[in-house]
Amino acid sequence: MCIRDLNQTIHLGFTNKEMPAGTHICFIYNDDEERRAITIKFLATAFQYNEAVFFFADKWDKDQLRDKLSSEGIDVSAAENSGQLAISDASAVYYPEGSFSAEEMWQRLRDAYDISIEDGYKGWRGSGEMSWALNDIPGNDQLIRYEYGLNNEMVERPFTAICQYNANLFGGAILMEVLSVHPYMIARGEVISNPYFKGMSN
Repeated sequence: MCIRDLNQTIHLGFTNKEMPAGTHICFIYNDDEERRAITIKFLATAFQYNEAVFFFADKWDKDQLRDKLSSEGIDVSAAENSGQLAISDASAVYYPEGSFSAEEMWQRLRDAYDISIEDGYKGWRGSGEMSWALNDIPGNDQLIRYEYGLNNEMVERPFTAICQYNANLFGGAILMEVLSVHPYMIARGEVISNPYFKGMSN
C-alpha cells in the first residue's frame, strides 16, 4: 500500500525556501552554467530527505551529470544500484516506442511515484530537459496538454518536477504557452509564483 503525505514541504536545495511537495516548476533559461548548478543542487538535496531522484537527459551528458552529483557527496553508483537515482535518456522516458503520448507519460510518472513510496522513500523529485519535444516525433504536439495535466497528477501524487526549457532553442510563442501551464517558475535563482499561469482544471 502506498502511504502518501499530501501536505509535506521539501527543500529544493538551490534556494532557502521550502515548497510544497507536488510543485510543478518551469525553468526557462539561457545561461547553461546557472541551469546546471541549480539542477545539481535540486537533485542532490533529495538524498538528505530520503527521496527518490530522476533526471531525463536530452542534451546533458549523463556521465558528466553523475560526476557533478558525486562532487556534491552523492554515492552515485550506490544510488543507481539501489534504485534511488535514475538518470535516463529523455527519449527512453518520453517516447520509448518512438511516439509521445501524454496519457502514457502520466501513467509512467504515477507508477514511479507509487514505487518510490512502496520502496520506503518519502517521495520523489525529478527534472527533465524538454528539448526532446523539438524532435520530429509523433505526439510532440501534445506537449502543452501534457504539461497542463501534470498539475492534476500532482494533487494525488505530490512529486516535484522542474521542467527545463532552453530559451535559445524554443521560440517565444511556445515558451509563453509553456509558462501558462506551470504554477511556478525559476527567476534569478529563486522559485516564484508564475504570473502567467492560467490555472488548473477540475
